[in-house]
Amino acid sequence: MITPHTHSNFPLSIVFIGIGDGPWERMQWLDDHMEQFGSKHDNFQFVKYNDYHGSNVTVNDESLALAALQEIPDQYDVCVFV
Repeated sequence: MITPHTHSNFPLSIVFIGIGDGPWERMQWLDDHMEQFGSKHDNFQFVKYNDYHGSNVTVNDESLALAALQEIPDQYDVCVFV
């Protein structure tokens, strides 16, 4: 089975944006615990779309993009300097 931690052997970043009501608990858990699966680095980022858009949220698209891409610089450093 190919999983996000399998891909940590390669210079690959996985950004998963959960759209809708979910359930997203497992995706959030996976994002928080990648290293428990033997990942060489955290190459997985999960963001819930509804945290940034919806009837009760006034956050803009830039905040969603920032949350989704926030780990890319660290992932790049790991891939380049390892």
